[in-house]
Amino acid sequence: LSRLHVETTLFIVQSKSFSTQETLLNALAARSWLKTGATADWSTHFIAVTADTAAALAFGVSAERIFPLWDWVGGRYSLWSAVGLPAMVAMGGDAFDDMLAGAAAMDAHFADAPPGGNMPMLLAMLGIWNSNFFGAASRAVIPYTPGLFRLPAYLQQLEMESLGKSVSRRGKPLKWDTGPVIWGGAGIEGQHAYFQLLHQGTRLVPVDFIACCAPRSKSSWGAPRSKSSWGAPRAVQQVPSGESKPHSGAPRTGQGENNADTHAIMLSNCFAQSALLMHGVDAKETEAALVARGATARDAARLAQHQALPGNRPSNTLLLPDLTPYNLGALLAMYEHRTFVQSAVWDINAFDQWGVEHGKRLAGSLLPEFTAATPATTHDASTDGLINFSKQHNRRKS
Repeated sequence: LSRLHVETTLFIVQSKSFSTQETLLNALAARSWLKTGATADWSTHFIAVTADTAAALAFGVSAERIFPLWDWVGGRYSLWSAVGLPAMVAMGGDAFDDMLAGAAAMDAHFADAPPGGNMPMLLAMLGIWNSNFFGAASRAVIPYTPGLFRLPAYLQQLEMESLGKSVSRRGKPLKWDTGPVIWGGAGIEGQHAYFQLLHQGTRLVPVDFIACCAPRSKSSWGAPRSKSSWGAPRAVQQVPSGESKPHSGAPRTGQGENNADTHAIMLSNCFAQSALLMHGVDAKETEAALVARGATARDAARLAQHQALPGNRPSNTLLLPDLTPYNLGALLAMYEHRTFVQSAVWDINAFDQWGVEHGKRLAGSLLPEFTAATPATTHDASTDGLINFSKQHNRRKS
């Protein structure tokens, strides 16, 4: 906050209940900063997005600055609602509309396409196949385009909050595994970290590779575009390879030689990793190559076992023509529908998150312990011990 100017700063407070602890703590800090900054009316610097308009009014946000949120919209599915306001501000209204159009096209595709050509359905079935028939307990999402490097974190909430359930919709214990752990990150970085486990580890980890055929254009994002520079959006056309069609006339400017070279490196690495997971490296061929390079037969036989890759490890490669708001909207909607299909097959409710809710409630009950003068004694021994140990060492430093 110290780097911001009081008179030109706007805060958007987003909370469905307007009672989330960490969100309100930040909002209170912002309000205090505005009040001490001699601004004429601090409330004009706040916008609220919430399902509890009364709570936002009580906080001090004026009614005309509250964007209502339907109470049936879960946070992980809320980008398309008023929760998307910060994204709209960041990318511009036209670009946000394009993203909505891409999502709507994927919605229509999911509703209308037959199962054999339905991208969310196919990917959901592959996920179930890998989880329930091959024992895959996790799935890696690995983007090879910089604008999507944070996508795995987004999908962690979408999928694990939705699919991390152990009872059916009727409340009966399930006899099959449900949601896998979702993890991942930037592809080039991952190659120097966890790809070793993907190729040679004992655990099967399916992978979603995501890349763009063309490098991202600087003119595709940021400032609102003119209609003439983009053209009308075209519907997503499903093909088994997972491509989607961009806007007609999508810009291709700003792709200098260095950018093109970097993009080619990204794609070559992405496709190489996908191919290597599929066919592996044969031990006999490796052994013969070692002998040809001068190794003894004994050493070659031993080393080949370490250098061989088993292959036959599943991956999907999702290719977008380029990273535009329209294609991003289609991609995010595709993952939402994929998640829903898996929940339907597993017979679980994808729209609650009681593991999250109970954690929030318990945290609220523990909070007073950290300012209490007496040691904690009313919780389980482990929790009491952790609270008291942290309080003891906090006092030593203060």
